[in-house]
Amino acid sequence: MLGISLSCENKETSLDIPMPVLAKYSFIISDDTVVSFTNKSVGATTYLWDFGDGTTSEEQHVEHVFPEGEFVVNLMAASGAIENTFTKEVNIFVPEIIEPVDVVAEAKKILVGTDGIKKWSIAKESKGYAFGPLDDETIDWFVVDMYDENAFTTRACLFNQEFSFTTEGVYKRVSNGALWKEWQIFENEGCHDTNNDLVTNAGANVEVWEDGEFTYEITEEGGFAVITVTGLGGYVGHYTSGVDASDFLPQKEHKYIIKSALPGRIELSSLGYNGDSKAIPNKADRLVRLILVPSEVTEETVEEEEPIEEVDLSPIKTLLSRSWAIEEKAGAVYYGPLVGDDVWWSLSENDVLARTCLFDSEFTFSEDGSYSRDMNGTIWKEWSIFPDVECDDTSNPLINIDGENVDTWGDGDFTYELSVVDNDTIITVNGMGGYIGHYTSGVDYADYVAHDVHEYKITSISDSELKLSSKGFGGDSKTIAGYDPNKADRIVNISFVPAN
Repeated sequence: MLGISLSCENKETSLDIPMPVLAKYSFIISDDTVVSFTNKSVGATTYLWDFGDGTTSEEQHVEHVFPEGEFVVNLMAASGAIENTFTKEVNIFVPEIIEPVDVVAEAKKILVGTDGIKKWSIAKESKGYAFGPLDDETIDWFVVDMYDENAFTTRACLFNQEFSFTTEGVYKRVSNGALWKEWQIFENEGCHDTNNDLVTNAGANVEVWEDGEFTYEITEEGGFAVITVTGLGGYVGHYTSGVDASDFLPQKEHKYIIKSALPGRIELSSLGYNGDSKAIPNKADRLVRLILVPSEVTEETVEEEEPIEEVDLSPIKTLLSRSWAIEEKAGAVYYGPLVGDDVWWSLSENDVLARTCLFDSEFTFSEDGSYSRDMNGTIWKEWSIFPDVECDDTSNPLINIDGENVDTWGDGDFTYELSVVDNDTIITVNGMGGYIGHYTSGVDYADYVAHDVHEYKITSISDSELKLSSKGFGGDSKTIAGYDPNKADRIVNISFVPAN
């Protein structure tokens, strides 16, 4: 009986063995510096997190924000006096926020340099000047050093040009005394002395392809910076680049894509393509590529010269000082793309009969610098500017097709001055509506509204004749159904005789 009793007592007093504790966790970096920890510990009832950045937590699962860096994270899991620790390294990397590149600002910074103005020239290297088909890669129709092994000598003037850009948006081209003549545009190919006249095979004077000052702007198109030069003849590198119309005449706007830009090298791709369309029709559409490098052209030291004496314009002012009228004959008014060019329009014999009021106006100059215009009661209304094409009474309001009043095109008193610009004698009329001969002349922008400055070159003057060529080119630039937009830029030529 005693043995049985002892055996039963031992079963009732068995040992209480504690459960083991195992610490463990996993984590996810959810937002650069935010880490979510999932506690996977076994057998624990309390927890202590040490994040290695000086902070702790006693939560089971925890989300913690770290600074950037590497951290050793300890999790101590415990149940009573029993503990276990689990350790992992957490690397926190905050990616740099890269702002989108401002291609326009970056391109202009390189183009104008650190001093606010920088000069460039065509690079003397393979494909420094080249053109090919429109795939933007194949440049195989002409490459300057493939065409002639002595190309850099033969075409030295092409590489002696300087193209400068300023922070203020001014672009200047200096030919340094010579210009390259393309064979399909000029009679004789070669470097041309800029002291001579520049006349093309078609008889057009293109002296604006020599030195010039223009304006430019840089815009973004398709992720590229694009240079747009404004001003008649304002090309970069070569006059056959940057235009989307025939390059056999000067253009008023040239565009170039900046394909790449470094402080010492800029690669341009011409936006225009109509190139050699006159002589080589299968090569009419082509892409021009230019590589520009900082100019190394050595400027000759110019000795200080004596001040140039002021030109005496009093004889011309004396001849000018009288009343003039447009000559009443065919061809007295004509215009085209260049001075003396009547290919676009010329006053016909029928026009002389239909526009009698055009010849009634008197334009009077005085030696004291005053200029007046007397319409003698009527004014001719151009078809592209007014709703009705006719000779109209000046007592009626003059309203153009946009509903704007242009009464200043009637009678008026103004002032004028004579000056010499590039050896040309220029009449500048000041005062709103102060044109000479016709309101569509003398301005270099839209002639659908009145302007306060008009400029004319005197091409001939005597006691019996005055011939003026408008300095401006703005012409019929408004979009008119059926009108040729290529005629938007033109030079007006007008012949006058003394008024009766």
